[in-house]
Amino acid sequence: MPFKALVDVGFWQRDVVSEDSRIFLQCFLKYDGDYRVVPLYVPVSMDAVMAPTWIGSLVNLYKQQRRWAWGVEHFPYLVLNFLANRKISSRQAPLDALEPD
Repeated sequence: MPFKALVDVGFWQRDVVSEDSRIFLQCFLKYDGDYRVVPLYVPVSMDAVMAPTWIGSLVNLYKQQRRWAWGVEHFPYLVLNFLANRKISSRQAPLDALEPD
């Protein structure tokens, strides 16, 4: 993402867990829905958990999946900000911004 976009939105919010998706939403709202990204389809192998013991690995797996589930933390942010921003059409969705034109 361009450095200018980071500056325009005031950088990352430090009080959220999944900051990568939040920074996209910040830009989407800042630019009134006129913000697009191009996904990079690359294999990611950072999803394997590991610990010295089998039980430790299960605990780490639980913690990892719990972090992923925290994406719901964006829901109140989205509802409040979409209602407040009249320039974004109610038919326009952030997921549309993930698809190339």
